[in-house]
Amino acid sequence: MTSLLASKFGTPLGYRHLPRLLALGFLVALVLLAMTNHLLMSLEVNRTADRSVQRMGAYKTSLQATINRHHYLPRILASDPRIEHALAEGTQYEPGDGAVQYISELLQSINAEAQSDEIFLMAPDGMTFWSSNFDTVHSFVGSNYGFRPYFLSAISGQQGFYFAVGATSGEPGLFLSAPVRNAANDILGVIVVKIDLRPLEHSWMESGDSVWVTDREGIIFLSSSERWHYKATRPLSETHLDLLASTRQYGMTPVTELSRLPDWNTPQWAAFDLGDVGEQMAFSSAINGYPWDMHLRLPMADIRQQVRIKQGLLLLCMAAFAGALLYYRERHRRHEAQRALEQANEVLEHRVEERTRDLREAQNALAQNQKLAALGRMSSAIAHEINQPITALRNYTASSRLLLERGKTDTVKQNIEKMDALTERLSALSRQLRIFAGKRNTGSGHASLHSPVRYALDVMQPRLEAEGIECHIDLGTERWVLANTMMLEQILVNLMGNAVDALAGHPNPLIRVQLAMTGKSSACLSIHDNGPGMDRELQTKVFEPFFTTKSVGDGMGLGLAISYSLAHDMGAELTVQSEPGSGTTFSLTFQAVVSEPAEEPA
Repeated sequence: MTSLLASKFGTPLGYRHLPRLLALGFLVALVLLAMTNHLLMSLEVNRTADRSVQRMGAYKTSLQATINRHHYLPRILASDPRIEHALAEGTQYEPGDGAVQYISELLQSINAEAQSDEIFLMAPDGMTFWSSNFDTVHSFVGSNYGFRPYFLSAISGQQGFYFAVGATSGEPGLFLSAPVRNAANDILGVIVVKIDLRPLEHSWMESGDSVWVTDREGIIFLSSSERWHYKATRPLSETHLDLLASTRQYGMTPVTELSRLPDWNTPQWAAFDLGDVGEQMAFSSAINGYPWDMHLRLPMADIRQQVRIKQGLLLLCMAAFAGALLYYRERHRRHEAQRALEQANEVLEHRVEERTRDLREAQNALAQNQKLAALGRMSSAIAHEINQPITALRNYTASSRLLLERGKTDTVKQNIEKMDALTERLSALSRQLRIFAGKRNTGSGHASLHSPVRYALDVMQPRLEAEGIECHIDLGTERWVLANTMMLEQILVNLMGNAVDALAGHPNPLIRVQLAMTGKSSACLSIHDNGPGMDRELQTKVFEPFFTTKSVGDGMGLGLAISYSLAHDMGAELTVQSEPGSGTTFSLTFQAVVSEPAEEPA
């Protein structure tokens, strides 16, 4: 394709006038499509006609099956001796005379068994003496139908086949008739079977298709919609209009003609303007064995839409082709630009190599600095975790010296016990640092919520007194939870220490520790301070490692991060609530709460 364009225009796909040529070709295609629209419509109508004939096959079969189910009945009834005897003997009576009622009852029984609409028997003059509806309001008995074509055909010795609106009942139906003969082959009368085709029309309506059946003159007498009954699909002659008036084939209402569209009329289809229904195309197919035609009606808008879709697909293909040409043109231009870039890259490669060496050296220096910073943070974290127990040990040691000088050995003994507990605590903290660095095993059991609070208060008591902080404790009833006591003590010491730091230099400092049930099986231990509080941005960062609001050298920001991690490992939830100027509350919530510890197994 590239070589073809190159030979035509003398240049490759980058020829500068290519977009204009493609636009011109697109306009020409639009004009051609507009000029050939009628041809495309004709092709689509032909294609739709083929599909419609196939669809009408099912409707024709259902109509033929309905008629064939009763087509034999008049001939069989005409050969019945009882019918022959009734015509030979019964016409001497008046219509409806009780002496011949048994024949009407016989016809009524046969009609019910055959599931036909009505059966009636007529004398040679057209008078009806016997009928299956003899006992109804619309009885045919006593009516003369000698003017009906089905009677005229049968009395002349032929089979009668005629669709009409009933002269007495006003109900449409198909009339099948046959002559009744005696042994000498003389015609004694006419037997008629009327078939109701309205159930068939109802089934057509439920199918969703628009179906018509027309007679020889193009008059619609069967339809999936009653509004089209007795409408003419083509002009009627005066002679035929007079015949309809005399036979009253379609009742007393005059037959009106549908409005045809002049551009779409052939023996196979015709177009109509049906008013509120819109323009419709009716495709026809002859019904074999009957003087009728079946029609399937489709909206013209649907056919036009199919044409537009195909036109759109054609334009889309053309647009895709034009896009492909433009793509290759642009690809060629990019290839030229790429070659220029490659030349420029060759010039820059040497500079990039020099910069890469410089960056590699800087990266090595940065990695060394990061290692030193990580080592410093680790050392600070360890110092932070063991500083509080060591401070408490120094305080207990100093107070024990004073107590020994005063001879208060009992109190010194208590201090020694507490100091012993703190040394155990230091040992546990060293193990805890290893646990925190790797995968933790909480070793959870039934832990008291009161005992860790008292431990934290003992550890923090010297700082509370030094800072003049008032501490309110409201623990209520003892509660036991599934937790690790050592971890719980560490969390509370960190939270108490954080509260003391927040109250530094604050007037009337106060810490409130409160234990409350928040549900049937959950408890919340909260530590509140009336310090300066935090805004929302600080609250989102407060549990991040190495985040602190203290001055440089006063802390590394690990206490709350460690506490949050320990709480998570125990299955508890550590949250913070704060408002600037209203203090801060840290809440530790436990879900599994029991009233007392479970007894150890023997």
